[in-house]
This record gives sequence, C-alpha cells and structure tokens, in this order.
Amino acid sequence: MRNRDSGPGRRTSLLGLASECALLESLIGDIRGGESRSLVLRGEAGIGKTALLEHLVESASDLTVVRAVGVESEM
Repeated sequence: MRNRDSGPGRRTSLLGLASECALLESLIGDIRGGESRSLVLRGEAGIGKTALLEHLVESASDLTVVRAVGVESEM
C-alpha cells in the first residue's frame, strides 16, 4: 500500500489514496492558518485508515496531534 521515496524531506505516499491525502494536507494547511479542525475516520477494516492517520501525523510534525481510539465492546 505504501511507496517509500528515499531521500531527505521525502514523505511516504499512499498508493490509491492520493485524494484522501490531499484532503488531509488541506486540513493541515487550514490549521497552520489558524483555523480549528477535527477529524473522524470511519470505514471497513483494511481500507487504509491507520495509514492515512500515520500520513497525517507525519505531515503535521510541527503541530500537536491528539489521538483517541474507540473499541467496540464485546456483546
């Protein structure tokens, strides 16, 4: 799923998730511009939610990121 480019200053790109990554980078730009934002990722297992979050955190290394995880209770 990932394609790592080598070299300094290069970030991990996510194959097949370019539009989602662009949206996240836009969100980061808004935050750097002084806007307040929050993000919720939902979806089926295995679609790349964790990879997108890792991309977001990597892209926002100059910002404070707070993460919370919910776990579905046993029934």
